[in-house]
Amino acid sequence: YHKKHKLKFKETSSEPSNSECVTTPIDRHKTAIVRYELSKPVKCLLEQNLLRKGDDFFDYGCGLGTDIKGLTSLGYNAVGWDPVHSPESAKKKSDIVNLGFVLNVIEDPAERVQTLINAHKLCKIILIVSTLTKSGDEDLKWKPYKDGIVTSRNTFQKYYEQGEIHQFIEDVLDTTAVPVSLGIFLVFREIKDQQDFLSARARRDLDWNQIKIRLGIGKPKISAEARRRKFYEDHQEIFDDFWNVLLLLGRFPREGEFSKNQDLKDL
Repeated sequence: YHKKHKLKFKETSSEPSNSECVTTPIDRHKTAIVRYELSKPVKCLLEQNLLRKGDDFFDYGCGLGTDIKGLTSLGYNAVGWDPVHSPESAKKKSDIVNLGFVLNVIEDPAERVQTLINAHKLCKIILIVSTLTKSGDEDLKWKPYKDGIVTSRNTFQKYYEQGEIHQFIEDVLDTTAVPVSLGIFLVFREIKDQQDFLSARARRDLDWNQIKIRLGIGKPKISAEARRRKFYEDHQEIFDDFWNVLLLLGRFPREGEFSKNQDLKDL
């Protein structure tokens, strides 16, 4: 824990320890938030063409169901389950399973492990896991509790380091997790699907024009504006002289009124 908390607890014997500073139960039902657009993990699936029409999508810990409603309206087969908001829904084996920002609101580390395992068991092709990641001073804003913090709404949050959640997923599931964004990882059921994804992503990311330039095979494409700017810079003196004559006369110079007229024509 942060140094200032250690010092405070030593100085005041009546102060509770960090793990005991919350005396009321965590209000997990308050962690679900109202959203008006698809979540970032679901957007990643669509952007990477990993969720296709005809695929079954299951949202494990769907909260208020915004992703399910959005995907359904777009024509996808989407259902979900949530222990608070949709406890009666069945947990369904599906092609794509989303465990979106669930692990970070569970205050019990053992339950986090079991939740990840349970979600993974349901996926046929891909499990996508996402958590909140640290941005710097989260631990200083709220009350420390276990390995996370308790917010002003009495909800638990654990902010992961990118490498920490990556290692956690791989250790628990004993498989490879592929990062696709900050705090967002893909776990493929089949190694072939993972290799196909990585290969396709590498092809999309390669900028062959830049590679050709570095190898000396091709020349960079220059815009018309850039060409005009370079032409002016290469002949700036004569252009500036011509401009000064225009300002002085208030018109284009006649024959003999600009000494560099022939040089200008030769450009």
